[in-house]
Amino acid sequence: MAFTYASSDLTTALALVRLRIGDTDSDRPLLDDAELEAMLSAHAQAVIPAACACIRLILARIARDVDTSHAGVNASRDQKTQHYQDLLEDLETENVRGAEIHYTGAMPGDLDYEAPTFKLGRDRYD
Repeated sequence: MAFTYASSDLTTALALVRLRIGDTDSDRPLLDDAELEAMLSAHAQAVIPAACACIRLILARIARDVDTSHAGVNASRDQKTQHYQDLLEDLETENVRGAEIHYTGAMPGDLDYEAPTFKLGRDRYD
């Protein structure tokens, strides 16, 4: 399992996704580099959508686990599940807030007018 992360170099999308999902411990990795790269590829290298997809992968893995108890020590997947569900909700909210609506003037004479990037009938094949 390949694992790449250095807190001193957060310039790559892979490192930023690891940071956002909390997968920064090389001794206990949650996902390997190939899985993160696949999610980044599937989401056009966008960090937050890729992080959301990675959390969904982690939640799917947690769902396979069972609650255990050994020598008086209990391990419950409920806490992990809740943590990642909360993190996913936070990231999805941040992703929506990051979307921007851009208003411009409606008429060519307006100072902030921008010509539309589409035309009516542009896709007609008459």
